[in-house]
Amino acid sequence: MISKFFIERPVLANVLAVLMVVIGAVALFRLAVAQYPNVVPPTISVTTRYPGASARAVVDTVGPYLGTVPYVLRSWAKANADTLVGYLAGCIEGLRWILDPANKADAIKLVGERLDVPTDIAAEMVAAATDPVRGLAKDATFDLEGFKTVLKLRAGFEGRTPAPLEKYFDLSFHRRAIAGL
Repeated sequence: MISKFFIERPVLANVLAVLMVVIGAVALFRLAVAQYPNVVPPTISVTTRYPGASARAVVDTVGPYLGTVPYVLRSWAKANADTLVGYLAGCIEGLRWILDPANKADAIKLVGERLDVPTDIAAEMVAAATDPVRGLAKDATFDLEGFKTVLKLRAGFEGRTPAPLEKYFDLSFHRRAIAGL
């Protein structure tokens, strides 16, 4: 019965529908935050252990990889040279701190807290990062072998041969950062 009333009066039906939307929108913005229901999403934590799959084992298996290298376009680097040099100088100072054996305990604590991992895992991560052969490079020196690994992986995913190495990097900003420290 009520549906017939609105079918015969479509303009009235549309006006009422628009009016309901407007009232809803006004009410949405006037509703106090305290009126919202207190919904806390469930927290799920998953921890796994895989014997033999340490950070060091992964590095030994995959080989050198430059996963933490800052990459920028040459045009951006030239337009923001001072910012880039300052950023690199900060990275170098941070590397010097973490690679200093006197800071090992503080580094483990920091990694454990920031990444929310147990102390033994944090210690293993710091050990892998500070390993003189496979760890972070002193003063963020350019790792040509690691870069070749990145290009090889990239070329494999893209199905082509890598371009010449010189196309991809400019170490002048790094040299300026080191000179400024």
